[in-house]
Amino acid sequence: MLFKLFVLFLRVGSLTFGSGYAMLDPLEEHIVRRNGWLTRTQWNEIIALAQMTPGAIAINTAAGVGRHIAGTTGALAATLGVMLPPLLIVVTLAQTLSQWQDDPALNGAFTALRFATAALVFHGVWALSKHGLSTLFERLCFASALCSLQLLSVTPVTVLLLSALAGVLFNMRSCLAWQKRERSRN
Repeated sequence: MLFKLFVLFLRVGSLTFGSGYAMLDPLEEHIVRRNGWLTRTQWNEIIALAQMTPGAIAINTAAGVGRHIAGTTGALAATLGVMLPPLLIVVTLAQTLSQWQDDPALNGAFTALRFATAALVFHGVWALSKHGLSTLFERLCFASALCSLQLLSVTPVTVLLLSALAGVLFNMRSCLAWQKRERSRN
């Protein structure tokens, strides 16, 4: 399983450009739909944690998925797999790019790649939103968070904390019922 995790994250990390968000759709295809290693609910929970945790979402997702499937060594295997391709590409480019930095063709390519990268990120976010915006509450949370970030310049940490609080308050009845069940077990 460790080798399978490593190879999957290595392959997706090698073939996906843009950002970690661009990796999420192909990862979900393999992890949830094809292999059944995680349920959609487990996948969504790992993605939510990966987004809230400081650091790159690709690395956080790899660690979360790997840990869930194969423990700490699974987290290390998946994380190494997703980190290796960009590391090698960046090291290689850093050594050779300076000699081509004034080339108009290369500058044109990088300009076009910036917009293609933005489209890849948007595609990843769109794919996530298809599964996560199914209720009115989820849509309100999304709209509130987006407006807070874009229009009110609220910090991401504040948005995350307020969203978590809203989720707790919204689900208070379920939380109280859960606590009651737990107390009755003990």
